[in-house]
Amino acid sequence: MLISDSKVRWNSSYNMFKRLIELRKPFEAIQRSERILSKYSLSESEWQFVRSVVNFLE
Repeated sequence: MLISDSKVRWNSSYNMFKRLIELRKPFEAIQRSERILSKYSLSESEWQFVRSVVNFLE
């Protein structure tokens, strides 16, 4: 399950991005099977940014 960001909890961004990394393969598989979701796909540089944010926040 994806986790959403919360403005009142400092670690919610960390949890959200970490979960996104954990669910990358299923996330991309769903996007490939449902064309309407393709507009939400992340580029490799965006995935790298997410990993960088997680590493920074750890």
